Formats: sequence, C-alpha cells, structure tokens
Amino acid sequence: MGTSSCLSMHTPIEIGFNVSGSFIRTIELCRDDRTYKTYYTKFKMLKSIRSAQSGYPRPRFQAGEFYPGIDLDQLYRFETQLETLARILNSTELARQRLKKSVQFLSRGHMAAKADFVYGNQQRATFWYMNTAPQWQSFNGGNWNTLEANVRQFAASRQLDLDIYTGVHGQMTMEDIHGRQQPVRLHANSEVLSAPKFYWKVIYDPVSKRGTAFVGLNDPFIRSITYDVYLCTDISDKIKWLDWEADDITAGISYACSVDDLRRAVPHMPKLDVSEILM
Repeated sequence: MGTSSCLSMHTPIEIGFNVSGSFIRTIELCRDDRTYKTYYTKFKMLKSIRSAQSGYPRPRFQAGEFYPGIDLDQLYRFETQLETLARILNSTELARQRLKKSVQFLSRGHMAAKADFVYGNQQRATFWYMNTAPQWQSFNGGNWNTLEANVRQFAASRQLDLDIYTGVHGQMTMEDIHGRQQPVRLHANSEVLSAPKFYWKVIYDPVSKRGTAFVGLNDPFIRSITYDVYLCTDISDKIKWLDWEADDITAGISYACSVDDLRRAVPHMPKLDVSEILM
C-alpha cells in the first residue's frame, strides 16, 4: 500500500507480487476506502505484448481485507443481482426484463485486463476486486473488449511502451416502476459498489508525450444516443486503428477525445503533460 494520498484524500494502492524479497509492482490504483470505489488504475503496457504468456488459468477474484463485512462473490451472483435490482426498481418484473442469465448482467469489469500483461504472474495480479467495477456484460464483451484489444495491437505494431490509465466516472441509473431514475448498485441499501456510468482509458507515450483518451458508456439500456453521453468532443475519426462499433448501444456507445478535453469533464483523472494526440 502506498503512503501518500491520491486525489488529495484517497488511498493509493499497489498490486504486485514478491520476488526474492522484492515487491514487483504490476498495477497502481487510487481508491476511496469509504465507498470502495477505485477511481483509476495505472500500469505499463509493453511493446512485447504480442509475446504474452497464453493459456494461463484465470484464478478466483480476491477481496483481501479491503471489503470488510461484504461478500463480493455473493453480490455478483446472478440471483443476488436479480433480487437487488428488483428492490432498486421496486419491480421484480422490470428486473427480469433487464437481466438475462449469461447474457446481460453486471460483470466484474477489469480496469487493467488480464490480457494486457506479458507474464502469467502479472496476469494473475489483475484478479483483485479493487481492479474492477460493475460493468454490463454486453459492454464488457463488446466495445470495451474491442478497445482493449486495439490498444494492445497498437502498442505492439508501433513498438511503444505505453502508460495506461483506466477509470470510471459518474453513476449509472435505471428507470424504476414509477418512472424515476434510480442509481444501480450491487448493494441496494448502500452507495458502495455502484455501477459507473462511464469507463475511460488514457494511453500515453511518456517519451513523445503524446496521448489519447477513450470513453465508453456503461449503459446498454438507453433508448437513443443523446448529447449527454458525450463527455468530450469525439475525435474517433482520427484514430484509424479503432475497429469498434461506436454507435452500438448494446455494445456500449464509445468515442475518443483529447486527454485535456476529457479531464475537463473528469477532474479526478491524473494530470499528464500531453503534447498532442497519440494516433
């Protein structure tokens, strides 16, 4: 665990593993110990990512001592999500319309993905609950998954070691039986473990000081694409290596922005010295 604060008030934490008595850091993160929200993570993506160890088994997620009194495995179970959403929406029928077993549910959305790391022990280090936030499965396996794969391909093809920042912003809501928007959470009676409205990612080359930001909407239930889903000006047309379906609501509305533009909307993003867009 770090000793200084992040965002002037929260706890910096390092995830990694010990080798011959030395701690090897894999992921840095900034976390609110009151709401258990991780604002963002940071890690180094290597240009050798194409040589990543494959077939390394997926371990169980670990909570450690960071979620006292909360059974995260239980909260993420489909049946528990159904009960929780029914209470939030005041309607079991509405909850059953929204959640579909093995198809649409809140998944453990990695911030730093398993496939973003070269070695098996690094991949295993991503399976901490602190490195996740509730993410709708169609978005998790849709445009967000595509973005992660595109970034890995970009780092490898351009032979760049990139700093990758990934975070969340806002509160995802859903209309209840009375037509009122209610915050969606894994824990119905607490603000902990809230589903964020947005996921964001920044790729940054510290050598050239170039960087680009990406945003995905964690809400596959919107009826139309409105201005408020855009936190910043979309510059996706400049990023030729993206092959997501940006306007697919179910897969997650997604777009790219300049880093400074996004930071005006998301002030808890780390400050970076960015000279221009990384394309």
